[in-house]
Amino acid sequence: MISSKCQIFFHLVWISVFKNFFYFVYCDTEKVFNSAEKSGQLKAQPCQGVCMKGWQEFGGTWKACDYKIENLRSVLTSNEISIGEELQFTHYGSCVEIKDIQVYFNFCPSSNIKLTKFPRTVAPVKAFQKVEGSCISYAKALTPPTYLCQTNGKWFAFKEKCKCKAGYEESESLCKKCPQNYYKQNLGNAKCSRCPKNSNSRKDSVYCDCKHGYARSPKDSFSVDCGGVLPKPVDFRAVAKRGGVELKWRPVSRDSAGRRVWYVIQCESCSEFTPITTEHPNLTINGLAPNTEYAFLLTAENVLTDVFKSFRSPPKLNKARTAVVTLEALKVDDVHATKINFNSIRLQWIPLIGHYQYHVKVYRDGITYMDLNTNSTRKDFFNLQAGIYKFGVNVVGESFVTTSQEIKLSGKLLNSYFNLSSSFNL
Repeated sequence: MISSKCQIFFHLVWISVFKNFFYFVYCDTEKVFNSAEKSGQLKAQPCQGVCMKGWQEFGGTWKACDYKIENLRSVLTSNEISIGEELQFTHYGSCVEIKDIQVYFNFCPSSNIKLTKFPRTVAPVKAFQKVEGSCISYAKALTPPTYLCQTNGKWFAFKEKCKCKAGYEESESLCKKCPQNYYKQNLGNAKCSRCPKNSNSRKDSVYCDCKHGYARSPKDSFSVDCGGVLPKPVDFRAVAKRGGVELKWRPVSRDSAGRRVWYVIQCESCSEFTPITTEHPNLTINGLAPNTEYAFLLTAENVLTDVFKSFRSPPKLNKARTAVVTLEALKVDDVHATKINFNSIRLQWIPLIGHYQYHVKVYRDGITYMDLNTNSTRKDFFNLQAGIYKFGVNVVGESFVTTSQEIKLSGKLLNSYFNLSSSFNL
């Protein structure tokens, strides 16, 4: 206890800098100091909430209350105190006992929220303060995450920015490695995905590697199943047709990724043959030489075929082979006259599949009258002399000739039509 008419002189030297702090002065009898001047001196003022009865001012002094005052406090807020400055309390007059002085400041505590760490931050004097945080391990933010620290020491308005890196997923407020045979390709908080079919991975993988004997195309994403060499087409057969051969087989199903399938046909016994590609399970090849043996190879391919070919040890492609096919000689059918006048005849026959040149021989009275080649399947003959005519047609280079029935021209208009035909060898 300090005696009457004593002076209280209190020095407080700060050892750190705070932007916002509070002074709590507890009085036990008469006075508490709760305001500041720029000089740093605090003038005596009545405690807030105290009964004013018995308080009188006499020449700058105070007369004590009639009863004891306990546990009263007032708050002084300042943001101007810095290192080396002094805080002084000066009082003249009746005795005062200062039982306790507390100096403290508000702060927002360190925080760990949604993969983001924020440091312990001194609360501002007014409004709020924007604080930038940092991402936890294996997390990343494209822009800094922020949190607002209020004057009361509480955080608010969190802006989430941190995401787990590729190969990591969010779990229990941490970024954890993707487990084996799982992957995550991009930055984000999505869960790791299971490896696609025919692939596997180690922990923290960004993608899954295809197993041995499987591959992806350069255009495939990492979520697409790895595919293998397509199976050999089954039931591959060849049927000889007029001037060619018809190939048929069962279609090959697409793989689990739905890659488009096409077929490549090669001629094994042809001297000059460009491989043919088709998406249909059948193909007709014309223009083949008669009385010749042919064998064809069939391969099912997709976009992965070229990928496998680029391997250091490429897998063997599955090829199907037809039995040997022997083509018969080309034969022209149904040679007949469709229009006959007294001195002209129109000759016609059924065309062969493919592009062929035809040889036409005209006989009059058993003697060769005319010999010519044509690409058409119809021929008109004009200004014919009277006589008995006969026509023979064959494919150029083929010995088999199909002939028409004899047609008699007598110089008069005839209205008969001949549709019968016979065949013979020259």
